[in-house]
Amino acid sequence: MKKQVFVAVGLFLSNLIYSQVGINTQIPKATLEVAAGSSNGTTPEGFIPPRLTGNQIQSADLQYGTEQTGAVIYATAAVTATSPKTTNINAPGYYYFDGSAWQKLGRIYTAGNGISLAGSDVRLGGSLSQATTIASNGNALNIMGSASTTTFDAAGNLGIGVASPSQLLDVNGTARLRTIPSAGGTVMLTADNNGVIRKQALPTASAPVIQASFSTNGVNLNSGNWVNYNYTGTSITIPANSKYIVSTTQLITNFTLMPTNQSIWVRSSFSDSSTSFTFSPDIVGSNLMSGSWGPSTKFGLLSGAIILNNTSSSAKTYYYWVGSVDVNGYTGTIDQFGGSSWAENQLYAIPVN
Repeated sequence: MKKQVFVAVGLFLSNLIYSQVGINTQIPKATLEVAAGSSNGTTPEGFIPPRLTGNQIQSADLQYGTEQTGAVIYATAAVTATSPKTTNINAPGYYYFDGSAWQKLGRIYTAGNGISLAGSDVRLGGSLSQATTIASNGNALNIMGSASTTTFDAAGNLGIGVASPSQLLDVNGTARLRTIPSAGGTVMLTADNNGVIRKQALPTASAPVIQASFSTNGVNLNSGNWVNYNYTGTSITIPANSKYIVSTTQLITNFTLMPTNQSIWVRSSFSDSSTSFTFSPDIVGSNLMSGSWGPSTKFGLLSGAIILNNTSSSAKTYYYWVGSVDVNGYTGTIDQFGGSSWAENQLYAIPVN
């Protein structure tokens, strides 16, 4: 009995002097230090706080207030019906009292902005409560799916299905634009051979087909003038800085039967003048449109096409001429060539690149 009193008095005096308690140590380094009793595994070591069921902890609700803040216990079972102070005791584990309720040690702490911490795992999810910035510090941010990757690289490029994007937006796979504004504009989107999307000016709308301005009666040809070229009175005007292919079909006749074993070959072209003939320098390639009127027939037909390239800054008129006729025994006439009298006659221009 005396020995026990002596030890108790000794501990009491030690507390008065040092205000520190050591268990298994003579030099405590804190208010309470518990050192291991052995290090060879012969005894269990550790600190065991009070162990109570959740219901037992709840039964003492009135005993815990702000003065018990920091108290630690071990719940051996969840509370059956929670109270405000025990609402978090939902599984066995260590709990501490924060002055108003028991909180689980090592619980999941919600960051409040879509990020939570579970142990050493950071989880994304939930509603963001403020603007969020992820600083990459020069490193790529990869979001791995089951079969593809979404990557934000250090240069600010976004890759979808691409681990190393080379453009601001690099998509490997089919992309879909669900809504495209229908407002008019002057550009369109195109893609090159590498799939790079580019902005390109809308092409100029195709110019309309141009019809010639026909004279009514055209020109009459005979042995006195058909060796030379003769102006038909028909012309066509080509817009500035444009290239057109001009096609023609002209009836060759005087409405009588071509004699047997006789024929003629008729040539036509364009000149820049209506008063004197020389081939227009704007003709590209072949410069003749020709046809024949054969024996024992009432009608012949001339057809062909010529390319005219007007490189000037204003519209230009080209004049339709006929002549240089090759004659095989024929001494008659060709009536109203190149005029609008014959319904078969056509002369029109189509734009080309």
